[in-house]
Amino acid sequence: MLEPRRHIPRALIGAIGAIAGLACVREPLDRICPTLDAGALVITEIRGPQSGADTYGEWIELYNATDAPIRLGGITVTLYKLDGSGEFRFMVRDPDAEIAAGGYAVLAGESAADKDFVTYEYSSDEDGSLYAAAFVEVYSCEVLIDKMFYRALPSVGTLSLDGATTPDAAANESTDDPVWCVDETPLAPGEPATELGIRGTPGEANRPCP
Repeated sequence: MLEPRRHIPRALIGAIGAIAGLACVREPLDRICPTLDAGALVITEIRGPQSGADTYGEWIELYNATDAPIRLGGITVTLYKLDGSGEFRFMVRDPDAEIAAGGYAVLAGESAADKDFVTYEYSSDEDGSLYAAAFVEVYSCEVLIDKMFYRALPSVGTLSLDGATTPDAAANESTDDPVWCVDETPLAPGEPATELGIRGTPGEANRPCP
């Protein structure tokens, strides 16, 4: 003898279908990271909070040490306070952000978002200021591409890797002078009068250290 057919309210059927549909709306996103070897990107210049009037903002500059362009989407940059009390981390979320072979990319905070030298603006992840002293690491997924540390960002100008030689990921780990120095070169005569502060060399080769 057949079991009597049970009646399931249409509203319940609809709700079950809607929930099932929501579970299948999107496929899991693949984790996008460029395939890079250690040393492919080099941290070359950092501009932190400035003590005076400033319009150039905060940023971190990377150099492409390879002979091919690199898509930066998926790259993560993390700053750790030297005393271990904080972490400042952002990911490049623009799949079209690119750095040319032998070229430079500038990853900037919101304070520099309107500058023409900025490659990517990270304020969707971090909207605070860069740490005054920090360990810095650059990763592509689980691969550590570059690392360095600094004991103090200048409050005027930038912390700059010596521009006398081609940027190198092994050399930039050292904090000894003249591997890193402070670039506080005054603005060039051609700079717009509306700009305030010491610019550094975002998006281009650094000046040689003294």
